[in-house]
Amino acid sequence: MFDRFREDEDARSALREVGLPRPVWVRVAEFVPAPLNWGRTASPWMRAGGLNAGAIVRAEQVAWVAVSTGCWMPEVSMTLHSANGRLHREYPRIPVPADAVIVAGDEETMTHALFDKTLQRRALAHYRSK
Repeated sequence: MFDRFREDEDARSALREVGLPRPVWVRVAEFVPAPLNWGRTASPWMRAGGLNAGAIVRAEQVAWVAVSTGCWMPEVSMTLHSANGRLHREYPRIPVPADAVIVAGDEETMTHALFDKTLQRRALAHYRSK
């Protein structure tokens, strides 16, 4: 997790840069709030023109941020788009939940099924390591 962290730095630092940015996939729905019936209640122009809350986007992890609850959140740099492609917002550094991020491989796109399968493998590996 902190493979590029230098030993001479303060070990209690709440922000740890990862050195070279690491390519990751981020599932936007994990940190963007959405009501249960948003597909039926949101107006058509908002569904098409608002940021795509159901997207999985490519991003770069730039740091780890400590949270007062005792966990670490990846801080990523990413661009979000609307469904119709008219809106583009760049987020140079935004902390997201760790469950919303997986390390990117050689794939060009990421499906929700493959994202879930990767999370399941990560949870199983964590369970087996105990």
